[in-house]
Amino acid sequence: MTEKKCNPKLQIVHNNEFGYIGKCPCCNEIQFCLGNIVSFMPEPDFLKLYNSFRKIDDNVADRSLMMPNGKRIMLRTPVDNFLLSLSINEFRLVMDLFERLVAHLRLAESLRKVEIFN
Repeated sequence: MTEKKCNPKLQIVHNNEFGYIGKCPCCNEIQFCLGNIVSFMPEPDFLKLYNSFRKIDDNVADRSLMMPNGKRIMLRTPVDNFLLSLSINEFRLVMDLFERLVAHLRLAESLRKVEIFN
């Protein structure tokens, strides 16, 4: 884990019953909390993660497996032998968080482009 050089208040973009998502105003990294897991990453890595979730979202019901704790969607992570296990409802809540942040990022980019032309 890299050591953080800044510790300002996180700009929370959206939260729901499963977690929150925001952007650090100092280093611009994306931070999100899903249940009891907190992660932070650069924007390009977040967009890759978001796109992988979008691919699953197209057929989420087909991707679920019956586990001892009910139907779950198993998601690989970059860490060997570490998977995320989400219910369909939790997956929908994660998509809600991710989509709100992507909309925020797109709006911020559009505003930067307008500022360039003014």
